[in-house]
Amino acid sequence: MNHPASLPSVQDRNAFTLVELLVSMAVASLLMVMLLSIISKSTDFSKRANVSSMSKSSAQAALDIIQTDLTSLLVNRHAG
Repeated sequence: MNHPASLPSVQDRNAFTLVELLVSMAVASLLMVMLLSIISKSTDFSKRANVSSMSKSSAQAALDIIQTDLTSLLVNRHAG
C-alpha cells in the first residue's frame, strides 16, 4: 500500500526527534548549572574582598585616631 503523496515519509521530515531534544535540554541544563556556579563563586569572592577592604579601612581609621590622641598627649605634656 502506497502512502498518499501529500504526506512526507519519515526520512523526508526536517524535525528533531524527542531524544535529540532531551539531549540538547540536558546539555543546556549542565551549561546553566556551570554558569550559575561560576557566578555564585564570583559573587562570594566579591563579598569577601569588600569585607576585607572595609576591615582594612576601619583598622586604618582606628590607627589614625590613636596617632592623633598620642600626638595631642605629647604636645600637651611638653606645653604644660
